[in-house]
Amino acid sequence: APTTLEPPKQWYQRRVRGKEFMLAAEKYSLALKLLISDGCRGKAEDNHEERISLIRMNLALCFMKLNAYDGVIYHTDSVVKCLEEPEIAVKIPKCQNHLIKTLYRRAWALCHINEFERCKKDIGRILELDPENVETTKLLSMVEVRVKQNDRMMSNNLRSMFR
Repeated sequence: APTTLEPPKQWYQRRVRGKEFMLAAEKYSLALKLLISDGCRGKAEDNHEERISLIRMNLALCFMKLNAYDGVIYHTDSVVKCLEEPEIAVKIPKCQNHLIKTLYRRAWALCHINEFERCKKDIGRILELDPENVETTKLLSMVEVRVKQNDRMMSNNLRSMFR
C-alpha cells in the first residue's frame, strides 16, 4: 500500500510499470469504491468525475494487461459515457486525449472478443479525432486480419455442417 513517503499516484504507477497489474487493479478498485461512495459524494470537488474517469481508465489498462476483456469494456463504457457529456467534458482539461485512450482500450478488447462492428466504430471515432494515430491504424489492420480469419473459420464450420 502507499506509504506516507510515496504519494498514491506514484505508488500505482510503479505497480503498473512493474507489471503488478492484479495488485494495481485491486487498489484502483478500492479507490473507485471510495470515490463513488456516499461519503465522498458529499465532498465532491470540481474534478470528481475526472478522478473517477481516470481511475476507470487505469483499471481498464490493468484489465487490458490481464486480458480481462469484460473488465476493459465495463470500465471504458463508463468513461466514454462520462466524457461524452458536454457539461463534464468542458471541465476535463485533456478530455479528447482521455477519450482517444479509452476508445482505443475498448476497441482492443472488442477485437479480442470478436465484436468487430463495435470495434470498428470505436476505431472510426478515434481516427476522426486523431487521423494520424499510429497505434489505432495498427489496431485497424489487426482487426481486418481477425475479421478475415473469423470469416474463414465460420465458412469452414458451415461447410463441414452440410457435408
